[in-house]
Amino acid sequence: MKPIIWAISASLFLTSAPALHAQDTSSQLQSALDAYASGDLRAASLALTEARKALDAERGAKLAAVFPPAPDGWTLEVKDLGPDMAVMGGGAGVDANYTHSDGRYVTFNVMVDSPLVAGMMGTFAAPEMLAMLGEVVERPGANFVKQDSGLTGIVDGRMMVSVSASGPDVAMPIVELVDFEAMARFDAGS
Repeated sequence: MKPIIWAISASLFLTSAPALHAQDTSSQLQSALDAYASGDLRAASLALTEARKALDAERGAKLAAVFPPAPDGWTLEVKDLGPDMAVMGGGAGVDANYTHSDGRYVTFNVMVDSPLVAGMMGTFAAPEMLAMLGEVVERPGANFVKQDSGLTGIVDGRMMVSVSASGPDVAMPIVELVDFEAMARFDAGS
């Protein structure tokens, strides 16, 4: 797909997706309330599960919008990990893939509010532990551990961000474009 067509398609998706998911979430929450009011706890529980999935999809769309447009010569493809996150206990997540026309790539994997990630938070919360894992790379809003051609870090104490790249010097110029402080606020109210 040509970059300009992809950019237009992506912007339409990213601006309309949260509104569509919000309608789904509201509808499912109302169904849960109606079922609960009528005493149908099974239907209420199922509707709450569907509402949670819709809410996580809405959060995934908002998280995807945090990633900056691809620099010249690069393309950006963002994938919502919603269905995959259910297997890991829930939460929201995205993969953001920046690919250069010469084959270089940088891939961000972001998981938010996942029980799987919660177990790893202690390691990343302690500066001493980070230093034992590798070179610490500080960015506004995030600290990463540099390992081989990738980085792993925590944003806002609830998001794990893993960055892989085609080479050790490829990741940082793209990582420096990402606003990790905005990422921390992606699902907060205004």
